[in-house]
Amino acid sequence: MDTSPAADALLVAALAAADHVIVPTLLHHLAVDGVGQFARSYFRVASALNPRLKGLSLLPVQVDLRVTMQRETHDQLTARFGAARLLDGIRTDVSLAEAFGRQQPVKYYKPKTRAVTDFESLCDYVCTMIVQ
Repeated sequence: MDTSPAADALLVAALAAADHVIVPTLLHHLAVDGVGQFARSYFRVASALNPRLKGLSLLPVQVDLRVTMQRETHDQLTARFGAARLLDGIRTDVSLAEAFGRQQPVKYYKPKTRAVTDFESLCDYVCTMIVQ
């Protein structure tokens, strides 16, 4: 379920029903604060309402690690949450916007782009979480 990052009733209900959470985030300093706030809600629900809630993964989006701020933020997230919780992410790729503009899935518009590769890796990860 996709919910607002604010700690409201919908977010708490979604966490109470979940086994694993994937949090998409930009690699931006403000986003690190937002992820931290979400993590507090996550751990509060996991300890008080849902002992099955065991998985927390962070998914960086619009990733370009050539940008200093993104590398620094990536390092901050890794230090704060651990490398195992940080997924490879979805790299910046203009093909996503182009496919959207043509109202086509990027997989059909440009099947050999890095965005397709990144989303396939994410799908593989989600499938392994479902099987466990």
